[in-house]
Amino acid sequence: MYFAFAILYTGKFTDVINVGSYNYLGFSHNDGPCAQRAIAQIEQHGVSSASIPNEFAAFKIQYELEQQLAEFVGCEDAMVCPMGFGTNSMNLPAIANENTLVLSDELNHASLVSPSFLFLFFFLFCSADQ
Repeated sequence: MYFAFAILYTGKFTDVINVGSYNYLGFSHNDGPCAQRAIAQIEQHGVSSASIPNEFAAFKIQYELEQQLAEFVGCEDAMVCPMGFGTNSMNLPAIANENTLVLSDELNHASLVSPSFLFLFFFLFCSADQ
């Protein structure tokens, strides 16, 4: 068992495309503006590993995005990771500690909240009730 799902190996192979583990914004639709932009980017840049550089490979376009992001926020460097529960729950503890101020909303996804219990102190701020 893997969490609540039973995995059954069938020996069959199926061609699939995983465009993300979430679809909150409709990015996984196979038609429409997001799909058309995704197709255009794949045609221009090829497909990626959807992985962080130390797991598989680094892509020039990701480095360019990180450089632009760092310049935009005025810092030395930036890191962009694929989205997913593991990304959030594993990266936050790696870059934060008991001296880090993390401002978080009570409606944040569990992947951002659960690692915070390892080292954070919680308090209400800017509450409408205060």
